[in-house]
Amino acid sequence: MYMDGDVLFLRDMRPLYHSGIDFSYKWSFKSEYNTAVLRLRANGTTSRKIISQAMLNKMNFHPFEIKNYLLANTSVSLDTATTKSIYNSHLFMFSVPLFDPLWLKNDHRQNNNLRPNLRGMDDVWDPNFIPDEFPNISNLNDYSPLDLRKADDFFRGAYAYHWHNNWARELIPTCWMGVINTAYDAFINGTQTNIYGEFIQSF
Repeated sequence: MYMDGDVLFLRDMRPLYHSGIDFSYKWSFKSEYNTAVLRLRANGTTSRKIISQAMLNKMNFHPFEIKNYLLANTSVSLDTATTKSIYNSHLFMFSVPLFDPLWLKNDHRQNNNLRPNLRGMDDVWDPNFIPDEFPNISNLNDYSPLDLRKADDFFRGAYAYHWHNNWARELIPTCWMGVINTAYDAFINGTQTNIYGEFIQSF
């Protein structure tokens, strides 16, 4: 399984890894793959097909080429209604929120509330509350960010969070990324359990 360097694990990936399927996920609202998360079985039909087609295309592994490679040497057009089922049978395209829970909101393609209810990718780096971040709490002025921001509550339904190359961002302890970093350090140091209740014992 391949992950881009800017993909943060939020959950145990083993259920997906051992699922027996090759997969990636959707590029925001486009019907293209985002290979920031990519599971290919070694020497499998899908991996061989992608590599062989890329070799014929100057070793171009851009995510937008993957679908073309999977449909190469078939009679299927990219415009047909059955196209999705065919390329999904080779490389399953998971929905965006499983690995990139803010992407659709960031691209103004999602209106429903999230948990946390952030507006876009920049918000995870903000040390202060975002307007309507916790819709069920009427007066956020009575709380500090560390009172409400807990690593366990960061997009509970997602396996990962893709932060899209924000390498130069300052990691402030009260921002969401800072909260997660603090929780991870505490787990590694043996002072706090992870989200599964597991604990590292000192030797």
